[in-house]
Amino acid sequence: MFCWMPEKDVVSWTSMVVAYARASRLDEACKVFYNMPFRNTISWTALITGFARNQRCNEALNLFKQMLEEDVNPSAQTFVSVLGACADEALIGRGKEVHGQIIRYSNSEKNLFNVYIYIML
Repeated sequence: MFCWMPEKDVVSWTSMVVAYARASRLDEACKVFYNMPFRNTISWTALITGFARNQRCNEALNLFKQMLEEDVNPSAQTFVSVLGACADEALIGRGKEVHGQIIRYSNSEKNLFNVYIYIML
């Protein structure tokens, strides 16, 4: 169905990444992700979350690093997935680094609070 769509936008591309990731077909999710003409924060977070939920935590963390290197601002949900990956791998030091990044990227205490609310849910 996706290949028959006359126009594909970031939402349809990201939906495919999410669908493949939820089906634990991460190689296909990566192919779609890297073929996207434009990626936004939600696209990046979709693949990071897919890796984290499929116990491919190091790949989630590497993708997060790449996201930052490409100057894409992470969302609260991005941080939740990355912190989850750190916890699954017992990477305390990396978790502290992510906490510092949360503080740096948060515009206000409200945004920081939102990250921790997501974690507790």
